[in-house]
Amino acid sequence: MNSQTKIVKANEPLFVLNGNEIPREILEKIDPKIIDSVKVLKEHASIEKYGEEGKFGTIEIYSSKYDSENLNQHQKIIYVLGGIASIYTKEDVEFEKKYKVKYYDFGCIAPTNFEEFELKNKKVFDSLSREFGENWQKDIKAASMGFSKWKDEKN
Repeated sequence: MNSQTKIVKANEPLFVLNGNEIPREILEKIDPKIIDSVKVLKEHASIEKYGEEGKFGTIEIYSSKYDSENLNQHQKIIYVLGGIASIYTKEDVEFEKKYKVKYYDFGCIAPTNFEEFELKNKKVFDSLSREFGENWQKDIKAASMGFSKWKDEKN
């Protein structure tokens, strides 16, 4: 029975909440009423984005009401509207590593509180500028919510 339980757990998808990997136990404690969106990545897309950890798929959950500070105080999330076929490239992976951020792609369905995510992104953009100057701006995903507006305000 123990080995069977381990096999089931070994074949579980990766769970990601607000850009942070979480164990199933945390997911099970979240009130479903505070979940804003859920995105399922199947094998290929999951492996492309999360490496071998995503080989059984990934379930990405976003909640604006969940205190993600408890998960990882230093994680910065950039929210993106990637369209029907959102693409996660090698350059995106490099950007995330270099600037210590994570992209969260809503796909083609914009959240109802769009302005809230633009404001959250603005804070991340300001933080990146303080830490890295302007270099990061040429590498960011064009679909990052509010980036063009933020850049126009800065100029």
